[in-house]
Amino acid sequence: MIFLIYNFIFPIRLVIFPQFAFLLYALLLAQVIYYRSLFKIFTQTALFLPTLFMSSTLLLLAMFSIISNQSNDLLGIVIIMKFIFALVSSLIITMFIISQYNNNSLLLLIKIIVISTFVIACVCVAEFLIPGVKILLTNIIYDPPGHTYYAESFRAKGLASSGGSALSVGLATGAILSMFMVTRTQGLKSYFWMFCTFIISSSTLFVGRTGLFIVLVFLIIYFLRRFSLKNIAIIIFMSIGLFYSSKLLNDFQTNIVYSYSFEPLKNYIEFGTFSSRSTTAISNMFYFPEFKHFIIGAGYWRYPTHGYSLSDVGYIKVLMAFGILGFIIFFSYQIYIYKSAFNYLKLYNNFGFGFAYLFSFFFIIELKEEFFMQNYAFKMLILLIVYSFVNRLIDNNQFNRKKPLVNQTKSL
Repeated sequence: MIFLIYNFIFPIRLVIFPQFAFLLYALLLAQVIYYRSLFKIFTQTALFLPTLFMSSTLLLLAMFSIISNQSNDLLGIVIIMKFIFALVSSLIITMFIISQYNNNSLLLLIKIIVISTFVIACVCVAEFLIPGVKILLTNIIYDPPGHTYYAESFRAKGLASSGGSALSVGLATGAILSMFMVTRTQGLKSYFWMFCTFIISSSTLFVGRTGLFIVLVFLIIYFLRRFSLKNIAIIIFMSIGLFYSSKLLNDFQTNIVYSYSFEPLKNYIEFGTFSSRSTTAISNMFYFPEFKHFIIGAGYWRYPTHGYSLSDVGYIKVLMAFGILGFIIFFSYQIYIYKSAFNYLKLYNNFGFGFAYLFSFFFIIELKEEFFMQNYAFKMLILLIVYSFVNRLIDNNQFNRKKPLVNQTKSL
């Protein structure tokens, strides 16, 4: 099951078998055949009806927009189906973990997410530092068409099939959840999770600025809010780690980190403007559509119609695919599930700020890309969201928690 969870978050696509990830998806979904009670449980959660309404309405709006605009871009429909797939997969994973590990289920779920992210981060660091690793990964991991050709780029993607902003945000999410594990452990275990946080956070330097920004802002605010001896120890640990890690970089690699990862800072020092190529590109991706397309959408997700330029901005993509009604329904739904998950998780763990940060930064980075229905960080958070709704149902005694909710005997 751990391997299937890893593949759910970071799909494994091999050069010799690009569909390998989909085979593992099928193995995960096939468990529904044996756990039919999952559907009964899901239909009784507070997540079911809003999800049914949101997904069915957006599918209808997408089809109407596509037909009205005579578009051939069906990806607006596909993206909703991907969301439903992620939700069902999260339900299977959540129910298995809860039924087998009961009171420790949340810790186990977050551990698996963090360890999966840690594996990706370690490979990303090795890929950046050791040229031979990049060559090896190029021959093993499938690079989908249309993505950055990482064999000729300094940016790392490790074992993931895509990198850049999507992977960096996933790494940042894993780093924040790793800090959750630091707060829940003591002694050597705590130091292990500190090490995981350090490696995952550092790997964003070689992957993408978005994730680096997210994790840096989180760590700064977190340590300013919680002054303690343990946090001082964490700061000292990370500072020493950064100092000695920097000595592993040669001049060329150091220049790459400074010129790319800290490009906004570099531009501010040299030109007095806190900007980068990404911020310049994004500023040109905001536009207001014609009134008709504002109402019903322009019928596209990836392939623009009516002379519009393709925008990476998530808010624009949703508006152009589903129209203003779909836009309102979709983001109202997101606010509902994220707020509900936060309200549940903050009650059971001393990590309120961390969960608040996790469940809010998506609304900011949606200004850069679409993150609410795809990408690695989305899958991590949808696992936590589904867990919160299912476990709330169990806590309300609508199901007898003393009995296994699914007939599963295997252990993790």
